[in-house]
Amino acid sequence: MAVDNQEEQEDGCEESSELPELLELIDLAESSAEDVARFAEVLRNIGRRVKATPGDRDLLSDFEGISQICEALSKEPHTWEGEAMLAFCRAMPEICRTSVVNRASLRDAGFLAACVRLLHAGVREKDEAKAVAASQALAALCTASDANKQAAMAAHESAGEPGLLPLLLDVLVAFPDSSQVQAESMAALRSLVVDDDSRKSETAPSALENRELLLSDELYPNVKSAVQHACHLSQRHPQIVKLTEQALLLLREISRGQERVQEIAKPSNKLLTFVQKSLESSEPRILRAAMAVLRAFALCEDVRDELSLSCETCRYVQAIQRNVATPVVCEQGFGLLANLTLRNPAMASFLNDSDHQVVSLGQLVLQKHADRPDVSKSVIQLLWGVARQNAKALAEVRELELFVAFRSIVSQHEADPRWHDAVEVARQILREFREDAGVQKKAIYNAAYLQWSMQIDATAIKPSASNQTKVVSQMLEAQRSDFLATGLAATSRHLCRVLPLDNLCKPYVDDFRRLAQEVLPGHLGPDVASTTWALEFKSRNANTLKKEVVLEVLDAIVPKGHHKVNLNDPAKCILVEVHPSWCGLSIVENWARLKKYNLHALTTPEDLTACEVFREARKPEEPNAESTGQT
Repeated sequence: MAVDNQEEQEDGCEESSELPELLELIDLAESSAEDVARFAEVLRNIGRRVKATPGDRDLLSDFEGISQICEALSKEPHTWEGEAMLAFCRAMPEICRTSVVNRASLRDAGFLAACVRLLHAGVREKDEAKAVAASQALAALCTASDANKQAAMAAHESAGEPGLLPLLLDVLVAFPDSSQVQAESMAALRSLVVDDDSRKSETAPSALENRELLLSDELYPNVKSAVQHACHLSQRHPQIVKLTEQALLLLREISRGQERVQEIAKPSNKLLTFVQKSLESSEPRILRAAMAVLRAFALCEDVRDELSLSCETCRYVQAIQRNVATPVVCEQGFGLLANLTLRNPAMASFLNDSDHQVVSLGQLVLQKHADRPDVSKSVIQLLWGVARQNAKALAEVRELELFVAFRSIVSQHEADPRWHDAVEVARQILREFREDAGVQKKAIYNAAYLQWSMQIDATAIKPSASNQTKVVSQMLEAQRSDFLATGLAATSRHLCRVLPLDNLCKPYVDDFRRLAQEVLPGHLGPDVASTTWALEFKSRNANTLKKEVVLEVLDAIVPKGHHKVNLNDPAKCILVEVHPSWCGLSIVENWARLKKYNLHALTTPEDLTACEVFREARKPEEPNAESTGQT
């Protein structure tokens, strides 16, 4: 993370000449394992050596240093406690930082589960040192590691305890006056609910499940109370930067959904006042965290109006100007301003007046941080919002040759996965203003759609060899991916759903039965692995084939007991579309995850209600199936 890198630069490192090499320290750890004091000192030196030479940290796993140390800690005289255990926990931020290998090795060696038990012991025994060390270790182990988040949650539950999230909240309650416990435990709590693992898996990240649990009616009042207490405590200890930073960042994580944001921002809670006051800090880490909170608040329309007051907006711009050399502040600051300009021409004009000149500021930031994709993305998003709502700003964008800079970003970084989001935003602004000459993205699906249209035959009975389902699925996946990455998606108000029809027949029972008998066994036959299925039936101005009859045909083909029905989230969904002239049949996957192949639902924030979607996006309802033609 950017903050971790900044801390590493600020803290500096020990003189490497004063410490043995890392491989020597690994050998010393093995030979001194039975001497508690000496073993603890060796572990502290390992932390110092890794901090001094961070490029060597993976050697701990490569040369089995972690497995040897954990094996020693698990035995007498340590048994996962004592001075050596605490020393190793305190070294975790340096050992785990940027190292996927070390995090995995520590989990496999049992150290992660041991840290959870140590944290529980700290609460039970009211031992502040144990609580701090265990929290430090958990935060380091679970940052950017979804597997460790899942393992940490499972470790506490397997011990018969209520859960790791409630345990961390208990730690915050047990040590209300310890700024160190509050800061480290909040960091640990946040590490469990932030989806920061770049290695995306096919399953839902554990962080999202943990966040839902944290925001449940059972835990949310406690975590909000803990954040309020930490904010109050940080005002008494303003010199402790990490306490203020972690309180703000955890506040940002619980600011999800319109109702929650409105409730948090109430004057009676004093949280919004605390966040705005944090903008006066000279510490970039606090500024970055405060702007992240305000950026989340700005997604709520009612709170956005309060944040958009001219006096407040001036403070945001001034904070960016004071910290223009700090990339994390610029990234969050421009992201905040981009949210404030959503459908707000007055704000766009205000930001580019002679006192603020946000277009010129954006050019300066792009030049200073040309190697930061996150900064580039936020700057381009703001300039896009300002330019599309203010003619003067658009003219300035052209005059400063920013479109040339955007084209350069696309051409130089389109093959770099780290730059994917920034490149896509740059493509969209260039395409909107017809400035994308030389960087147009070639259409992917034209040939497939042409083949599809040529293969449609209203009298066909045999399954076609086309791949409409695959093409549509890829298109929807790309649409959803672009929306999640940029918050924007190219959609049409006249296009609601895209349904693939791989197989066609006449709209009669016998024709449908013959088609189903050819198509279904390959997907839901007796020789196919057990799965779940559901039927999505739609009849459009036709009465020759009823849903009840279709279900009878399917029940006769799909083996009962082998494949089960799941109406909410089927692994395979059977689409049947009946038209006066033809009947279409397809077997699709990811039906629930892709929102029933509904483009509008797929590119709508999940925390918006249907009314809010209609009001904000002004999108028409899906056409009535009985009064329209083919999808």
